[in-house]
Amino acid sequence: MRHLALALCFSACISLSATARAPAQSALEVGVQALQRGDAETAQKNLVPLAQRGNPVARFHLGLMYADGTGVAKNPELAAPLLRTAAEQGYAPAQSSLGMLHAFGRGVPQSDTEALRWFRKAAEQGFANAQHSLALSYEDGLGIRQNLGEALLWYRKAAEQGVPESQYSLALLYLRGLGTVKNDFVARAWLQKAAAQGHAQARQLLDNDLKLQ
Repeated sequence: MRHLALALCFSACISLSATARAPAQSALEVGVQALQRGDAETAQKNLVPLAQRGNPVARFHLGLMYADGTGVAKNPELAAPLLRTAAEQGYAPAQSSLGMLHAFGRGVPQSDTEALRWFRKAAEQGFANAQHSLALSYEDGLGIRQNLGEALLWYRKAAEQGVPESQYSLALLYLRGLGTVKNDFVARAWLQKAAAQGHAQARQLLDNDLKLQ
């Protein structure tokens, strides 16, 4: 079963580190901030020229705007080529989002194999959302033979970066002894980390003294 968290993986945090003196970076910041306000007109005014010049971050944000319907009508068919070009340039958040489009068949043919391919590319760059999605693919056998040991490995990588859904999923593997030796102590530690970030199911398991329903 696909986890609900997979559907939320479109959301990505982008770190903008260049100074305001660089015109292209300044336009990028203005465009991204406009998207955060839901101001699609200002976002497009600043991001489209950058995307046309090949900026993968601008392409990603424009693609995400259409994928999520931020200030515009949702249009996966417009989102897909923007995310694909950014993904092919090696931009990890775009690779992860393109994987999501394939996972759910939004604007592209549904393909667990293609989803897995893009999740792996982003995960290997250390992108936490993609690491979670790759772990889920291994756990549920989506696009690849089920491998709980690999699921454990990738959940751990994402969990160590603070993804609460990964921390919870990792805890479940330890509680059930799947892909590893059953270890309630380790499971509890990861549940506590997830619960501290507001993960309701992790808190419920802790309150039930790790008793699975």
